[in-house]
Amino acid sequence: MAIKRKQDATIVPRSTLQYDPGSFTQHIKPFFIEASAEEVLDTIKPATFDFLPGKQFIAYDTETFYTGVPNNMMPENVVRRWIKGNGAKYIPNDFPFCMSFSDGVHSFAVYDTLQNQFKEFKKLRPLLEDRGVCKIGHNIDFDLHMTANVGVNILGELFDTLHLSKLERPDAFTHNLCDVADEIHDDALYPTITVFEHMLDSYKALHRITDYRQFPRDLMTQYTCADTWNALFAFKYLYPKMLEGGQDRVYAIEQQMLLVAYWMERQGIMLDLDYEDKLIPELTEEADEAERKIYETAGKRFNINSTQQVADVLTQLGYGSKIKRRPPTEAMLAKGIVVGNPKLDKVEMERLDNEGVPLIQEIQAYKNAEKLLNTFAIKLYDMRDAQAVVHCNINTMEAKTGRFSISAPSMQNMPRRRDSRVRGAFIAPPGYTLYDFDFKSQESIILVHYSKAQYLTDIITRGGDIHKAVASIIYSIPYDEVSKELRNISKSVEFAIVYGAGPAKVSTMTGLPIEEASMVMKKFLKNAPEVDIFINTANKVARERKRVRTILNRPVCIERGREYACVNYAIQGSAADSTKSRMVEIHKFLKANNFKTYMILQVHDSLLNAIHDDEQELIGYLRWLQTERELFRVEVTVDVAKCTPTWREKADIEVEAIKPPEDMLQKMRDYDIWSEGIL
Repeated sequence: MAIKRKQDATIVPRSTLQYDPGSFTQHIKPFFIEASAEEVLDTIKPATFDFLPGKQFIAYDTETFYTGVPNNMMPENVVRRWIKGNGAKYIPNDFPFCMSFSDGVHSFAVYDTLQNQFKEFKKLRPLLEDRGVCKIGHNIDFDLHMTANVGVNILGELFDTLHLSKLERPDAFTHNLCDVADEIHDDALYPTITVFEHMLDSYKALHRITDYRQFPRDLMTQYTCADTWNALFAFKYLYPKMLEGGQDRVYAIEQQMLLVAYWMERQGIMLDLDYEDKLIPELTEEADEAERKIYETAGKRFNINSTQQVADVLTQLGYGSKIKRRPPTEAMLAKGIVVGNPKLDKVEMERLDNEGVPLIQEIQAYKNAEKLLNTFAIKLYDMRDAQAVVHCNINTMEAKTGRFSISAPSMQNMPRRRDSRVRGAFIAPPGYTLYDFDFKSQESIILVHYSKAQYLTDIITRGGDIHKAVASIIYSIPYDEVSKELRNISKSVEFAIVYGAGPAKVSTMTGLPIEEASMVMKKFLKNAPEVDIFINTANKVARERKRVRTILNRPVCIERGREYACVNYAIQGSAADSTKSRMVEIHKFLKANNFKTYMILQVHDSLLNAIHDDEQELIGYLRWLQTERELFRVEVTVDVAKCTPTWREKADIEVEAIKPPEDMLQKMRDYDIWSEGIL
């Protein structure tokens, strides 16, 4: 899409357009202004919109920089944020050097420095701390941290256009603000401006600049003013569409989750440095020893990460017949090659490991030690702040289903069963104890909800175990006679159905032959017809509409050829809806009643809390609050584990779910989450 400008200048998004001082002036917007804080406060008039009567709005953004200070020397109350740069590398950012604002008539850029102690930014408090003015931003969570690092509060309701884009444009390739602006560009109704984004990208590439403070000041001003301008008009365009789509409830939850996630990021999780100091050399020695054994077994050195070289060594050792191969490609067949490339993916490596192939066992041990060492142990150690606290990026809408994604570091991918040593590095701060509140069979229960399977519903309602109930269906035996082994098999079957996996996955998880695994899956669906009908119906809808909707009407698009994943998307998305609504309630409850206890992380199906030693009565209250009673036909209950002394040492505890006193619940209901601010 070409955007025509005066003097017939043509700008093609993502083209080779360069910042040229000679021609740049023709693109400058006279209402994009560098201003002082006083000028902003005197001039800006918050916008109003008919679709949200009685509310006032400004768009707000920060441009930031990295101080170069090591993580473990960061000043107290400063939380570093990590943004994804080129590739998968995360780049640290600490403070803003520019804040921009737009009211839909003008956009203003205000500059300041760390050396000035951000005195100019602090003059903006009357606007930023005005509860009556709603703040619009794109990925505004990042800007909250940068503003808090300056010591300036943000009050008033928050609206994130990134979240709006993901709800209203779920099938879009990207949700970058410039791409949203490109899509909705309409000079009459939505005069979004994207040209400066492309100019900035070109200038950055041409001069190899990463520090935004090095850009020409006039270009920087136009760029940051365009960001807030685009955000405001993107909001004007997308919000009514979101309302028409009936997504107002899920969007409201997502906006409140902004603050919940912000506080979880701000609090962070404490690291045991003594444990880390021992763990890193232990894992290093383990990886080195595993690597030595690999070469000893192979009789030579080779590239451990090369599938072909691993296959060649296995063949030389007499294990060639155990290697599965992919079908040959057309190009291979044209060359007379009739044997495809070896298939040694994660599933196959696990299979060969379980079959006792020595080389594979050693490679698995090496990769495990390397992953624990480099992906987690060292990264955690390097990312700690001066108080030995790790502050993750909690991305509340990174996944298309609405599930959490945690990065810098990736806490969700941290092993918890096979080798949970890294979890031993996390401890509660002084005066607190860690408790893990785990949703009990959340996704299986949601499957029952959607399928309306009466037998399973009755079992769950009576407090029974859904996995035993499924086993009783598969094996046609009474519920009370189900063994632990059969329960585990049924759990794998449920997993396969929810995630769209096949008999091969069930076989890997259970050790059953593939033929038997296939028979078990078919038997369950035959004897639970409601589930079979639901799956077939969901697949049909997915093929026709190319999307599914969650319990709160969140749209989830389905890629061509992945219609089989529609059940997974609907259930995972509904689990995300439920989890987030519970977390918002818990956050309000704790804040409204001035408890010291706080939430730390949401990982998989569990919520990790730091409960103050003087507030142990909250365990029962939190279990009650986390129980999902509203959205599904049956309750999703919670199991509780005490983590002492570390996150690794979890022990289930028996604790009753206790309804909090009514006065506490009323305070929660009356609590205005937007009044708490970010400081």
